[in-house]
Order: sequence, then C-alpha cells, then structure tokens
Amino acid sequence: KGLTNEMVVADLKKTLEGMVKTIFGDVETRWVDAYFPFTHDSMELEVFFNGDWLEVLGCGVMQEKILQSAGMGPGNGEQV
Repeated sequence: KGLTNEMVVADLKKTLEGMVKTIFGDVETRWVDAYFPFTHDSMELEVFFNGDWLEVLGCGVMQEKILQSAGMGPGNGEQV
C-alpha cells in the first residue's frame, strides 16, 4: 500500500548517485549515515576524488510530521 521508506531511500540514492557520476565521472562512491534534524533516514554521499574521500552532499527523507504541518503528504498532492 503506497511507498515504503525503504523504497523512497533506494530511489533517492539511485538518483543522487547518477547525478554525482554525471558531475564527477566514474568515481567510487560511498554512503555514510548522518543526522539532519528534519530527515529520517539521513545520509551523506562521498566520492573518492584526488586520493581522498570528499563529502559532496547530504540528504534524507523528510519526516512525515514536517510534511503534514506544511499541508503536504498523502491526499494533499503527494504522489504515492
């Protein structure tokens, strides 16, 4: 019934990995667990660039209560 958090995280990671590969080329990437106050799950994407790991972005799935307080979510224009 609808999207699960795991499905959203998998799609987010795939999309952002594609963007990073477009920007940096065929580089090694890794995901690192992180904390951001308004997302769960929260993570950072790093690339191995010029001999070192470089954090290039932080992201996460917005907490449902935040979306609801903004009038968003299932039934309010969000696709599920």
